Amino acid sequence: MNSIRTILVCILITHIQGLHSCKQRKNYSLLKNVEISDTSSLKVSPPIKQSNTALVDEIAFCNRVDSKFTGYAGTTSEQYLRFERLSKYTTTDELIELLNNKNAVVRVYAFMALQDRKNINLKRIILEHIRDTMSFASLQGCMGSHSYINLHFLAYGKYCCLSEKEFKYYMQVVSKCYPKKEWEFISWIY
Repeated sequence: MNSIRTILVCILITHIQGLHSCKQRKNYSLLKNVEISDTSSLKVSPPIKQSNTALVDEIAFCNRVDSKFTGYAGTTSEQYLRFERLSKYTTTDELIELLNNKNAVVRVYAFMALQDRKNINLKRIILEHIRDTMSFASLQGCMGSHSYINLHFLAYGKYCCLSEKEFKYYMQVVSKCYPKKEWEFISWIY
């Protein structure tokens, strides 16, 4: 009986976190003394094609990062299909520009699309967003949750382009972006 209560409490907390993640977070400026390599070349790119603007607006309106298979039936959501179109029909330069979009979900999907492209310096992108504490809601299978851009990008970097030593160092850097109590909870997840 206690295990059922524990599971129900965990599910309730997950749903509350998902609702909480809809609120926009302020970026903390505690890391102004941390040195990060020059990323200025990432900011110079042409504007996004008019045909892709509507797609980006739809992704932002839905405002959730869906995995390929969602829900109890494991179907592909309309939001994930939008991501696939974004990945297929935008140029690398447009995706890099979308990393600066005001909507966190658009930034995450742009990063995901760039992961599959060749000759992309993902480490540089991860470091550029090390201070990005914007939260976003996500749905994987039938589990909803929320995360933060800097942690999401960094977690991917652990497997693609950061050594274990670099990952640990940048996790310490990221920890200074959050209030202590919040970081204690976040670090338990990561």
